[in-house]
Amino acid sequence: DLADLTNEAAAHGLDLDRTVTMPSNNFSVIFRKV
Repeated sequence: DLADLTNEAAAHGLDLDRTVTMPSNNFSVIFRKV
């Protein structure tokens, strides 16, 4: 889930910037280098 993905990204120096809603109940997750 998104929390697991965010935690793994943080372990690699990334921070959740935003999520973007996409069609068909999907979304894009945007991370930035910290």
